[in-house]
Amino acid sequence: SVLVNNAGFAQQKLFTDISYDEWHRMMAVHVDGAYFTCHAVLPDMIRNHSGCIINQPPTTASTTAITASTPSIRLSTRWVR
Repeated sequence: SVLVNNAGFAQQKLFTDISYDEWHRMMAVHVDGAYFTCHAVLPDMIRNHSGCIINQPPTTASTTAITASTPSIRLSTRWVR
């Protein structure tokens, strides 16, 4: 099994102009989306002793959200390799 997490979107505004609600939505897509997809496939990967998870931030996504979310995603999926 292979999972590629590549969901995201961009805010076309300055970081200082992003509201809390917009920030929360970005984090929900970038971090929560990766969590839920990993959570869905991990039981089968563990059971089969096989699988690969690729967390690839989309190039058009807000670099702020990706920079903030990537370490938490990496820490939660590193052991799967």
